[in-house]
Amino acid sequence: MPTLFDSFSIQDIILNLRSHLKPFLQPCWDALAALEDDALITVITPTESRWPTYYHDVARRSTSVRGSHIELSLSHLWNDILDGKVEFLRLESSLPDLMTGRMCAYGWKIRLRIGFTWSLGCKFHVYMARLDTILKWKTPRSPNFQITSGTPQLKSSDIYYETVFPSMQPVLMLDDVPYSSLAAYIRAFQESLDLDTSAIVGFSAMGSSALPNSQSVMASLPFLPRKYVHPSRSTALNAIPPSARRTLTPVLTSLESILQLLSSGPQQFIIDSVQNASDQYARYLQDYAEDLVNRSFVRDKFVNRWGMEGWREEVLMGQWEAALFSAGILKRWLVVVRK
Repeated sequence: MPTLFDSFSIQDIILNLRSHLKPFLQPCWDALAALEDDALITVITPTESRWPTYYHDVARRSTSVRGSHIELSLSHLWNDILDGKVEFLRLESSLPDLMTGRMCAYGWKIRLRIGFTWSLGCKFHVYMARLDTILKWKTPRSPNFQITSGTPQLKSSDIYYETVFPSMQPVLMLDDVPYSSLAAYIRAFQESLDLDTSAIVGFSAMGSSALPNSQSVMASLPFLPRKYVHPSRSTALNAIPPSARRTLTPVLTSLESILQLLSSGPQQFIIDSVQNASDQYARYLQDYAEDLVNRSFVRDKFVNRWGMEGWREEVLMGQWEAALFSAGILKRWLVVVRK
């Protein structure tokens, strides 16, 4: 006696079942995708009325494959922000949670995926910075301060300096110091101070030496060469925003390593105090990014110099770096030293 399987292949049966069940399952899929859109909009929002195609595809894949997990490609998200397709929302709360893998909304866990190319590129820059220190390929540049009446006066590119230290107090900021020249800068600063003089050393550093690879990549992004705000697009170094003139030193250092340098050498410092200023620095960076967005004079000046792409890049870098400090991936330190 012929059976059902004699006249229909297994593939035919599956296709028939899918076609019959689709009218019943499609509303469920659509509802889940809509719920995922609600989850995404707690972190990012499209700049136009419709989501770009990539985010619809993410919604479909998450609904059919990953269940309650939404995985966003960091490189795709980053480029979409630079292109003006999407932008971040609720930065103070959502972005730090997104970076640390704690972001949840409407039952969905939202994660960032670091692609192999981005991970490899960041590691290459970090490796070259370390190699430059070992092999001394470059001649260390002069320390970025001058002696005036026995007091070193910083000419810093640190974007925090003028806000926090408006006085003439001796200050050395390390974020724009090449990693290969870090020890030389600190030794020169030690030599320049008179006896019984206090000074402040400010720097950013990794929050922990045991961070996941994904967070190490995220921490590197504000200190890597920019795509749009770049020296090749300007004839004057001073025209480049201070935030774009920094180095990978924060990613390669720790509080302990800086304190060791400060308290050693022929004219070592005495460490008077160490302050964690991460919260204040994150707030400063948030305000800086908000000014670029909301203050027309600041925004127009930047756009006229660097274009819309450069402006979006600078806003993104400010928002991103602020979130790194809020999440504890990076920490900001102010060390009071005395000679």
